[in-house]
Order: sequence, then C-alpha cells, then structure tokens
Amino acid sequence: MHPAFFVEAKSKEVIELFENVFSASEGKEEGQVLAGFVSNLIAKTNPQELIGCMMEDNGDIIGCI
Repeated sequence: MHPAFFVEAKSKEVIELFENVFSASEGKEEGQVLAGFVSNLIAKTNPQELIGCMMEDNGDIIGCI
C-alpha cells in the first residue's frame, strides 16, 4: 500500500470508489448521490485548488479523501 495525491487521470476510479462504498453501506441511491457530488466537485473545481489524497494497493484505489 502507498499514499498518493489525487490526479485527474484517476477521476473515474475515485468516483466509482465513492459510489461503490456508499452503495454498499447506505444503498444504491445514496451511492449515486455521492458519485454525482464527487464528479461535480472534480469537474467544477479549479485543478490547482483541488487537493485529494488516495491510498493505493497494487494499482487499485482503496481509499480517498
């Protein structure tokens, strides 16, 4: 496992992570809401102002804030 900063190339994986995690814990509808929120946050925030941290394991994102 290793930490990494968010990069735009990982957007799809990050959005899917949030959707999958929240769908499993709170239901599919909530997962879709969170995925939409994360997608909008990435799309509408100036990349120079968007800082995210991820944890990767064997190339897979297993956590993100």
